[in-house]
Amino acid sequence: MKVTIDLPDQLVKKVKLRAIHDGHKLKDTVEELLLKGLKLPEPTPVKSKHRGLGIDSETGLPIFRASPGATVSKQTVKEALEFARRIDDEVL
Repeated sequence: MKVTIDLPDQLVKKVKLRAIHDGHKLKDTVEELLLKGLKLPEPTPVKSKHRGLGIDSETGLPIFRASPGATVSKQTVKEALEFARRIDDEVL
């Protein structure tokens, strides 16, 4: 199947160089990389004492959970974490 996608120039250059280095066609290298990426396990969130907040075990980044249809906030991650800590302090 033919597919057209826009990719950053630097990414395409890296993939082309890998294909040349490995002696493969570009399409074969793209296929190989996509299949490798699809085989990676889904990140497992780490539980947190903050309700609705977890930490991704792979990246260490915070994960904020919300119910479907929830309003999206314009808070920064720092502000959201501070808010979660304040709620924790009030409950304790």
